[in-house]
Amino acid sequence: MNDLHVFSEINLIDDLYDENIQLAKQKRKVLFLSSTPLYKEEMKIIDNRINQNGKPCAYQYHVGQYLPDWHPWDSLENFFVSNKNTNGCRELLAIELPWIGNVFGQIKNVHVVKAKLTDLKLDFSDTYLIQVEHSTGTIGSLTVDVVSRQAVRKLEIFNEDLYIRWDGTPETLYEKDVISGELKRIPAGVYIHEDGYSESVNEYAYVKEIEEFFEVINGKEPLYSFEKDKEVLKIIDKIERNSCND
Repeated sequence: MNDLHVFSEINLIDDLYDENIQLAKQKRKVLFLSSTPLYKEEMKIIDNRINQNGKPCAYQYHVGQYLPDWHPWDSLENFFVSNKNTNGCRELLAIELPWIGNVFGQIKNVHVVKAKLTDLKLDFSDTYLIQVEHSTGTIGSLTVDVVSRQAVRKLEIFNEDLYIRWDGTPETLYEKDVISGELKRIPAGVYIHEDGYSESVNEYAYVKEIEEFFEVINGKEPLYSFEKDKEVLKIIDKIERNSCND
């Protein structure tokens, strides 16, 4: 180790987590783990609305995109998302579950139905329908797939006093005014998009995350950590194992 602070992209397996966590503590260096959705303005706004509401809610969330469309310039066979241990559905779950747990509460139970719907030469399920129970009383229905030919990120959150809809970009965040009955757009910050990626990929969140890295070096408590990610990866392992067909 070169006595440097470390910024890491997301990991899909927890090999050497404990060793690296301990080494960073010994060296008094920051071991920073990316979790980009936590830095999206939409997630912060949704979290604030749910806290203001103060009641358990339900949500439906669908995230998916046909796997060969992720990096069409790369050979799928040589792309890590086609590997069973680091597959595309696992990556989507690793991206989404940290903010889902942060906003809706700790995940206490999952029930899963999974399938393989494509003709792609993959040795893992490409579609997951997941029922989620949170410690707060909130319940959710999460669909994750690498099948959808239209890249999709669609979220609905509701209870008797709350309705929020989000289609993956800052300009698609809406809430219903239950008094007037009007569906109103919520301003949700800056949108910076890189050509070639899904419309839901907002580069602004990446910028905020890099800023957070330097703030953590200067003493700020990080929003996410390897310790938290280890628990998320345990949930993903359970999702991959858990099926009514098992």
